[in-house]
Amino acid sequence: MYSILLFIHILSFLGWGGFSTGAYIFIKLTSELSGKIVFSYYKITLIQIISFIILSISGFILLSMLNYPKWGLIGILFGFPLALFEVINFIQVRRSLNKGVEHLLKFTDRFSPLWTTFFLVELYIMVFKPVP
Repeated sequence: MYSILLFIHILSFLGWGGFSTGAYIFIKLTSELSGKIVFSYYKITLIQIISFIILSISGFILLSMLNYPKWGLIGILFGFPLALFEVINFIQVRRSLNKGVEHLLKFTDRFSPLWTTFFLVELYIMVFKPVP
C-alpha cells in the first residue's frame, strides 16, 4: 500500500510542479500571446490544483503511515502557504480570462519568485529530510 501511495504522491507532485513550471516558461518565451493562451494556462491551473489536492491527501496519509516524523510536520507548515498560493494563483489566472494577457504576465512575474522559493524549500524538506 505504501509503495502505491508513494507512486501516486510522486506523480501528483510532477503534475503540480511540472505543469505549472512548464506553462510559466512557455508564456515567458512566447512572443505572441493571445486569449487562447490565457485559457490554456487556466486549464493547466486546474490540473495543478487537482494535483496539489491529491499530493496533499497522499502526503498526509504517507505521514500517518510513518507516525508523523518531524520533517513531515515541517513540510506541512510549508504546505499551508503553498495551498494559499494555489488559491491566489487560481483567482488571478481566472481574472486574466477577462482582463487579458497583460494581467496574467504581470501577476506571474510578481508571484513566481515567491511560489518558487516555497516550492524549493518544500522540495528540499521532503527529499532530504533535514531534521530527525
